[in-house]
Amino acid sequence: MEDKVAVIMAGGEGKRLGALTSDIPKPMIDVAGKPMIEIIMDRLRTHGYTKLYVSVYHKKEVIKHYLKDGRAFGVHIEYLEEECPLGTAGSLSLLPAMTSDFIVMNADLITGIDFAALEQHHRLSTKIATVGVHYYEHQVPFGVVHVNGKQDIVHIEEKPLYSALTSSGIYVFKPEVLNHVPKETRLDMPDLLKTLVSHHDIGIFPIFEFWHDVGRIEDLTRARAQLAPYAS
Repeated sequence: MEDKVAVIMAGGEGKRLGALTSDIPKPMIDVAGKPMIEIIMDRLRTHGYTKLYVSVYHKKEVIKHYLKDGRAFGVHIEYLEEECPLGTAGSLSLLPAMTSDFIVMNADLITGIDFAALEQHHRLSTKIATVGVHYYEHQVPFGVVHVNGKQDIVHIEEKPLYSALTSSGIYVFKPEVLNHVPKETRLDMPDLLKTLVSHHDIGIFPIFEFWHDVGRIEDLTRARAQLAPYAS
């Protein structure tokens, strides 16, 4: 049986985390006793993803020294080494030819997503790509004033709660997606998705489990609290 494949995007600089990323790359930040990237790998391996490609750039030697070839973690790792920053999707151009669907996810995510359910949902949909989405809610802490064209107040909404579907940084792609990724060119994931939408149908997979994008100190604090009961 062919190994299930996942790509972990670990090349970012993590500037919003300040001094925490001065010596180590963001994916190596400790959450509940392990680097974030190891937690991601553990989750992927549990769901049968044992062939991993790890995209690296910023302080890549730290990641490569820790993970090596992956055998210590029960997986096989190959590295996609960016010579210059290729954005959040450009390093996909460094992949070899793919023969089956594969997962792509950011290396700064802590989530309880069911990868098996995501994989099945994508396979049954037959779409070229499936984007993991989560519901983001934001409560305005003030009264929102609605006016008409004459600038007359027609309604005051007290502290409304807004919600939206947002991209989670987790995707399943068919091999054909790589035809839309130019070689050695910076490409961010939103731009790749826009291109895919213009040529193909792409679907969504709602994530109801916990999900933390660890981009800021407060996000890291929440992620650590979420996983604290499971810390070794």
